[in-house]
Amino acid sequence: MHVPFRSVQPAKQTEAGDIADISTYPPESDRLRYNSGNHFASRPANNNVFEENSKKCVVKSAGNVHVVFEKGYLEERLHEVKQWMVEINHTGVDTCQYFVICSRHSPKEGHFGASLLIMDPVNPHFPIRVYVCDTLLKDLPHHPRWWNHFITEYSNVFGDAIGEVIEDLSHPLQKVNVKSDMPYRHDWDCPYYVTSMTEALADLSLADPYLLASGSLKEVHDAMKILMPDYYLADQSIKERGEIKFVNLMKRWNSGVKVIRDLLTDVRDNLSLEL
Repeated sequence: MHVPFRSVQPAKQTEAGDIADISTYPPESDRLRYNSGNHFASRPANNNVFEENSKKCVVKSAGNVHVVFEKGYLEERLHEVKQWMVEINHTGVDTCQYFVICSRHSPKEGHFGASLLIMDPVNPHFPIRVYVCDTLLKDLPHHPRWWNHFITEYSNVFGDAIGEVIEDLSHPLQKVNVKSDMPYRHDWDCPYYVTSMTEALADLSLADPYLLASGSLKEVHDAMKILMPDYYLADQSIKERGEIKFVNLMKRWNSGVKVIRDLLTDVRDNLSLEL
């Protein structure tokens, strides 16, 4: 079953649900067998986790704040934003629009990230300000290793000049994972980190748009930490590794419980209809 607290996707399980020996994998999987997606599937099998996180974030859309949390890749979402702004421009709206995007970076790099674009309808073809949020860095101002993918995807839509506008708002949440961890730990945790960042950006867009439009990068970064209590303490320091791992474990467990409860509800409903 595609339940979040299973550590192995169905294709890699025995009939009893245990981990299948790697020697039993199809020969053509040689190049992929050590990919973390083979150990756990935020890639192919976590549709329920993605949908749950998406629903939680998308409901924050209101007025001139638009939360876009969809499958696919960043460049696709950016083209949609650009087209959306052209349509808004034609309606005569002159209020700045805030687009919070959660997506995978690109087909070449499937890692999750979050972005915030502030767009002026008067100039629908180029953002006023762009923040990008990743989880793979130690401390700002060091860019995460996926930085070039952010720049490439944005440049493909807005041109090379966008590189001068993009600001790095990343959080060092993946620092809790170390080399000795099983490879699926990253896939377990990443969806929850990026969802937390997406929610924080959406909440700030609604509560303090002036800060996002005019505040310093540090002010925005610190404001996000306050809205991410799962991962930051009250003094804005990051929680200990064990605490963060437990938070993510409980999120995944509760997601799995929800899936099973929904399945049982469907079964009961179907039985009652048959009776």
